[in-house]
Amino acid sequence: RRISAISIAQRIAAERLQKVGADVGYTIRLDAKPGAHINLLTTGVLLRIMSGSPDLRHIKYLILDEIHERDINCDFLMILVKRLLQVNKDIKIILMSATLASDKFSAYFGDAPVLNVDGMTYPVDVKHLAEIADITKKYGQLPMMPGNNPALRSRFGGASKFNQQQQQRNPI
Repeated sequence: RRISAISIAQRIAAERLQKVGADVGYTIRLDAKPGAHINLLTTGVLLRIMSGSPDLRHIKYLILDEIHERDINCDFLMILVKRLLQVNKDIKIILMSATLASDKFSAYFGDAPVLNVDGMTYPVDVKHLAEIADITKKYGQLPMMPGNNPALRSRFGGASKFNQQQQQRNPI
């Protein structure tokens, strides 16, 4: 989560053509570059902030991502967020997750509206290190490389053209 807060802050800042710490920032345990408008926090830091300012009057929007990752901190945070909605009527809460049981969370928050956004799933092929070694012995390289994959071969203009491009980029 620490790495996510930093990398997402970097991504958002880059998309806004800014440096981290200007409008966009992050706060994690033992490190902070807070932004003026957008701050990415770990759950622990948010809990610490809420212990000192439980009504979060200085925050307009609270976006909680990966809310399906159930642990004691996230569960406790959900209790505090539910209470927060009772004392701070102006704050907007957005809960996000790719695998969230949205009906349960909606019911918990008083039949809150649910917005479903279609996304793409990508096939994942799990390979273990021992299998990778066998594959590379058999093919000389991993089969998903354009040189060995017919589906990618045409995209790169054939295996030999791809290999030439690779050699030009990475001369030995």
